[in-house]
Amino acid sequence: MRDLGVVSFVPNLGTFHLSDDFTCGGVAATAIPNWTETNSASGTNTKQAGGVNHSGVLRLTTGAASGNNKRLHLGNTASDPSFSPANFDRFIWIVRIPTITTVTVRLGLMQDISAASGGTAGAYFQFDPAVSAGWQTVTRQASASTANTSINVVAGSWYALEARRLDSGNWEFWINGVLRFTHSATPPTTDCAFGVFVATGAAAARNVDLDYCFARGNLGQMWT
Repeated sequence: MRDLGVVSFVPNLGTFHLSDDFTCGGVAATAIPNWTETNSASGTNTKQAGGVNHSGVLRLTTGAASGNNKRLHLGNTASDPSFSPANFDRFIWIVRIPTITTVTVRLGLMQDISAASGGTAGAYFQFDPAVSAGWQTVTRQASASTANTSINVVAGSWYALEARRLDSGNWEFWINGVLRFTHSATPPTTDCAFGVFVATGAAAARNVDLDYCFARGNLGQMWT
């Protein structure tokens, strides 16, 4: 038998590619590969029962005082300028929100994941029942935002949230495989962090369940 050897595929230098099913064995910040957890007040994350098509479910949990929040992000801090939005291709989150009252959730690119409105810039999905009963699609630059409201959020339902940056610089926002909005105004240009934010607006912990995350883009020149 002839040995055909081994074929190895190496991505181009500067290409970023993340795919995570959250099948991590633990829930502490150090036990969640690829990610860094930060918070305003600690809450205990938990692993949830998966089920068909949901092999790993990580529940992020806030503290139990109004204003407490939990963040999961790439990079060391919630405001690490890790990605240039102009080089980003797309991201996808599969998420559900167990309790849809007095909670705020944001997922995607944000200049500061820990700050109000994700900081000064971003391209992200947001749910805040004090603002709207539906998922909002947001592009933001220099503290000016463009926001559209899509389908209403149902407690405990899974959603596929996908954002794509087009060659034109516009951003498409897809929910459950359907294009909901295309944003041409206020596209982010400021370098951003990438991750998820959940906060409680009551004297009770609030959660967001993460089943899957995908992100792809370019990092540009990585040397000086």
